[in-house]
Amino acid sequence: MEDSVATSSKVSTTETKNNAQRGSLLIAYLSVFIDMLGLSLIIPIIPFLAIRFGANAASLGYIYASYNGAQMISVPVTGWLSDSYGRKPLIMASLFGSFAGFLVQGMATDIVTFCMGRVITGIFGGSVPIVNAYIVDTVPQKLRPKYFAQLGAVIIVAFMFGPGIGAGLAQFTLQTPMLVACGIAGMGFVVAALKFKEPEKVKKTNKRMIADSKNKKGGGKLGNDDDDNYDADDAQELGQHGGDAGVEKAKPEYQAPILCMFFISFCFALAFSGYLYFSGLLLFDLFGWESLEFGFVAMGASIWMVIHQTSTFVAFQKKFGKHASLMLGACFMGLGLFAMSAWGGDVRSFTGVPLVVLSVGTLAFGVAFVQPSITCKRRRRRRKKKKKKN
Repeated sequence: MEDSVATSSKVSTTETKNNAQRGSLLIAYLSVFIDMLGLSLIIPIIPFLAIRFGANAASLGYIYASYNGAQMISVPVTGWLSDSYGRKPLIMASLFGSFAGFLVQGMATDIVTFCMGRVITGIFGGSVPIVNAYIVDTVPQKLRPKYFAQLGAVIIVAFMFGPGIGAGLAQFTLQTPMLVACGIAGMGFVVAALKFKEPEKVKKTNKRMIADSKNKKGGGKLGNDDDDNYDADDAQELGQHGGDAGVEKAKPEYQAPILCMFFISFCFALAFSGYLYFSGLLLFDLFGWESLEFGFVAMGASIWMVIHQTSTFVAFQKKFGKHASLMLGACFMGLGLFAMSAWGGDVRSFTGVPLVVLSVGTLAFGVAFVQPSITCKRRRRRRKKKKKKN
């Protein structure tokens, strides 16, 4: 009788812990969704807001660069801070920073203030690596691909519907999408403060790393033999160690492929951002299209990309492999971007709406192949490395 009561109590405790974990994961996903939705909401708005501020194409580049530059600095630091101080403080900081950044952007009356809001949003918008770390902390290794896929789906959904929603909200005022994003971020911050639970593994791992650091300085044995909560594979998977213990540097034979993948990723990001950031201004200049038309073009491209990423890409890469998928996607991206250079003339002629739809659709098809191919190549390289080690 006592054994059954103890077993029942243990099961109940486990279920409660799992429910709390799932709730925290949902909040973590929410923080990523808010960051990505806020980013995608204002994609069709920024070119026209910049025109209202009297900005030219160069100034528009500065607006976009202010966010991306802040992201480039903050994302690596965010990973280290989340390892040192925990996931919850960084999730809350991300949501509060998004709230403040979107508020500044929504209230801005000149380009300098607007850029300041973009910098604030960029600095605090590094929620993706934090959530990746949280998944590693709380989910068994075999189940992680499922949760990483869910995180990817959250990002895709935000970019699928964000531009269309932003374009619709902009029919009230151009500032409305930013203020709506600000309100969503504020609600997310309150929910995270009340419901988000810090994983126990982070606390134990931090204690282990501190002990490793002290023992290393004292010449003693690294780690604690009875601490089975520290998983070196977890740290390797994230690429965030928080210390020198267990860090495995890339071997010489892997350095060239890694640099090659970095270069391919950079070229892909450069090409795609050129379309994303400046096609709205081009459409306005050629056809007089404003935020509503551009928003639906961007949303249509995102939906088209998701359709092919979840169907055509999967079938093609199974039959022909990841190299072929990457090369095919790059060819279609180049073709789509080249076709954009022929936009112009009457909106009803072939170089008007038909060519816009054809070129953007071709580009989106290429992105649907290139993006997952790069991710698959990285994962394959990591798996090969682990097999060699074993």
